[in-house]
Amino acid sequence: MSKKIRRMCLLITEKIYKSNFLNKVIEHNTPYQKLSKTEKSLVNMTILTMLRRNGEIESIVNKFLKKPLKPKHGMIKNILRLSTTQILYMNLPDHSIVNGYVDIVKEIRPGYGSLVNGILRNICRNKKKLLKLNDTLKNLPEWIKHGWRKSLSKEIVNEISKILVGIPKTDIHIKKKIIHKKDWEFELGGKLVFNNIIRLNNTRKISGLVGYKEGDWWVQNAAASIPVKIIENYFRTSNKISVLEVGSAPGGKTIQLLDAGFVVTAIEKSLTRTEKLRENLKRVNLKCEVLDVELEKFQTTRSFDCCLLDVSCTSSGIVGRKPEILILKKSLNELVLNQEIAINKASKLIRKDGILVYCVCSLIFEEGENQTKKFLEKNKNFRKIDLEEIFSKRFDVHFKNKDIMTLPINYKNLGGLDGFYISCLQKFK
Repeated sequence: MSKKIRRMCLLITEKIYKSNFLNKVIEHNTPYQKLSKTEKSLVNMTILTMLRRNGEIESIVNKFLKKPLKPKHGMIKNILRLSTTQILYMNLPDHSIVNGYVDIVKEIRPGYGSLVNGILRNICRNKKKLLKLNDTLKNLPEWIKHGWRKSLSKEIVNEISKILVGIPKTDIHIKKKIIHKKDWEFELGGKLVFNNIIRLNNTRKISGLVGYKEGDWWVQNAAASIPVKIIENYFRTSNKISVLEVGSAPGGKTIQLLDAGFVVTAIEKSLTRTEKLRENLKRVNLKCEVLDVELEKFQTTRSFDCCLLDVSCTSSGIVGRKPEILILKKSLNELVLNQEIAINKASKLIRKDGILVYCVCSLIFEEGENQTKKFLEKNKNFRKIDLEEIFSKRFDVHFKNKDIMTLPINYKNLGGLDGFYISCLQKFK
């Protein structure tokens, strides 16, 4: 690994530990964009592995530090995080990692070269022992563990933590009209998860896959498709059924709804994300009403048959894809309050006998199960649809109190699912 790559890893790590997301950091980073495909891959793998293993790595680094580093020496700490990641979890020569990072330390903090050299050589000598002692639960911050354990057993949380250190899979959702026109498993190099969803066997450039230019499919995790499956099951027919979709971007559920034949009004509060939604709709040759507006400010005289409410949340269910969440501080109370406002607003936009499908890509109790519980206590004209009764024989998911929770340990033999909480509420009077 070249010094250029190590320095790029350090630069990105510095920004992430200052509360920035990886995709935002690299999006406008000109030096990063000029790297080769192989170099970018190496940088990404280092950063993502470090974040997914953050707790384990922190524990190991602290074990060999005789006393904690001061906040002003955060760059040294980040160098230790990166080098420990590469020593323990990446197939790179130990001596190259140690010498390369020590050289950088000598340039930026000359007095710390011996300290870093000693720590890294100790880690190299104890590599096998350290790997055996590692505990993936350490990678989950307390707020996630606490929130998950209110909904799930300790054993399940422990199993999830083991899955989350792996590389998440990519799912391709084939349009219904063409699913039988090709052997999509063969064409895409993947396996069928359920219905018309193919999971890729290997990470590949999406735009180079068969059917991309033709708009034959879209990228959408299998778990994220279940809310629309619920809507399809409830109405049986999509003919003239109106759906208000809240939090539409990047458009996976929107496309799925349109592909199923529903009449969709998609609203998204972020202008940037709304443009991305429009781009994705254009690629798959589908159209609907798209509005750049916050739900709270959405004004209409219409009543919808259904509202699909995908609200902003901690995203704790997708930390495998966005492992920065594991080290960022989240304002749970503020998010929960906004979710409560959103579900109440959405409930007033639905006609009698219509449904509200509430979903969050989180497994935190307060954002999911407790949110719908509070809503039903205050709104006696709504009741839950029992999703376990309908879907228990169709999907490998976790059922609780008539709701669905998709867990990273579901479809484990295929690589797991993103974490979602999904509830279906019917307005019966």
